[in-house]
Amino acid sequence: LAAHRASQSVIDSLPDPVLVVAVEGHLLHANESAERLLRIRLDAGLATVDPAVRGVLERVRQHVLAGKGPYLPKGLEEAERIATVDGERRLLPRGTPVYSEQGDVVGTTVVLQDVTRLLSFEELKNNLVATVAHEFRTPLTSLHMSIHLLTEHLVGPLTAHAVARLLSASVYESVITPWLSSPKAGGVMFDATGGSFTAVIVKLAVALFDTCAPAVTV
Repeated sequence: LAAHRASQSVIDSLPDPVLVVAVEGHLLHANESAERLLRIRLDAGLATVDPAVRGVLERVRQHVLAGKGPYLPKGLEEAERIATVDGERRLLPRGTPVYSEQGDVVGTTVVLQDVTRLLSFEELKNNLVATVAHEFRTPLTSLHMSIHLLTEHLVGPLTAHAVARLLSASVYESVITPWLSSPKAGGVMFDATGGSFTAVIVKLAVALFDTCAPAVTV
């Protein structure tokens, strides 16, 4: 009895919902967070639990019973949308086998980690990167056309220095273009030729200016 109370105190101290499911599938323990957020009552078992929660528990339980060890999510994309008393939350399941003194699996401890804020920050970051990429794409198209006009000598001959600077501008353009096509591949910041993203943009602008200045007369 003392051991049971101690274990219950431990899981009650955790801020995320924690549930212990028996091998047969019935609920053994639930911490205070699970009872409050998910409206789980130990005496009622899983019958009144949200079907989405039951589905998560069953998936984790089957993984453990199959002898695959702890259930570890591959990423935040596995977080489930669960209705709670605090509104819809994104809960990421993790599962660990519960062993008897003889070493047999007698249950599964499932922790539903609340990653709602993490996913909100991730979505905000992705939206920001997509917006920046979109805003850069239009001037980059104009830059590409300008480089094409200069390399085709449609605005007059170029000096050797102008050609060198133009090639430099083409290199920086080739660095930026793939990033704009898939911002997630490079993250918000990336490094090119020892410089930051901002440095690449500055070098690109300087290179284009130096190229156009001696070749074009307004």
